[in-house]
Amino acid sequence: MGSLPDASVVGTVFIQEMRKKDSIHREYFKTLPKQLPKVYAAWPSGWQIVFNHLGLKKKEIHYDLVLVDLIVRMGRHLHPKNPFTKTEARLVVVLMASRRFAGPKMIPALDLANHAFAPTTNCVVECGDESCSLVATRPVSAGEEILWEYKALGNLRLLAAFGFISDANPYTSGVVSFPSDPKLSRISNDKSEACADYFNQGIPFLRNATGKTFLEPAAMQCLLASFDGSESQAFEYLRNACYLNRKKASRAWKNAEAMVTMANKGQLHKVGVQILDELLSEASFADRCLERLLGKGGAEL
Repeated sequence: MGSLPDASVVGTVFIQEMRKKDSIHREYFKTLPKQLPKVYAAWPSGWQIVFNHLGLKKKEIHYDLVLVDLIVRMGRHLHPKNPFTKTEARLVVVLMASRRFAGPKMIPALDLANHAFAPTTNCVVECGDESCSLVATRPVSAGEEILWEYKALGNLRLLAAFGFISDANPYTSGVVSFPSDPKLSRISNDKSEACADYFNQGIPFLRNATGKTFLEPAAMQCLLASFDGSESQAFEYLRNACYLNRKKASRAWKNAEAMVTMANKGQLHKVGVQILDELLSEASFADRCLERLLGKGGAEL
């Protein structure tokens, strides 16, 4: 969502415009969902604790809670006689969080396009400092749904950031960071640019085992390069990462006992049930990761 100061300004203007009866954005406001997506900022604290134990806290997700209080304080300063309520602040933060683009941008019409994973997508969003564009990646027929990939995230992260999950998700939410000091000097220039995506952005590269490929080949080449081509060191690094993810999932599950009790009584919101289902999926994935990596080389994966 951008920096806190920038996002708080967007949130403040958002509330001011929503309060106006003659706002130039009134038609856009009609397109916003009547039922708010249940993203991280709208979760009960118990759910947030479970999520946090997985080590998935991201700046753009976790700081939404801080942003609510910051917008309330700004409203108190700008409109002392009619300050922003916490309900108003939470409303705009949730809307901003679930409809965010690169930076603190709210873009009418563009945010109506839905999410999908490649190869189902037919568009990409390209943003600069002052504007964003929706660019078709193939011919799009009249009446065809516009689909682009919001982010390459596992379902738990998708749920926290946007309030939904995808049955076709090819990614795990488990975090596997690349070594902090990759020796890219041993990689050609072309490969070095490709590797920068993994090292700098921390995108997940372990598949969730829904397909035949368990590890993304391009990511594995970059990982091997960071260990000077040593396959044994690279796979030992992966084994440790999968083991760490399994420990995190176990800790998260212990903190989910209250959620499990409510689910067994049929009293847990469907998003809470999805969190539990995805938590089990993450633990199962970590187990499969360890089973596959234990004593196996790259050719066998």
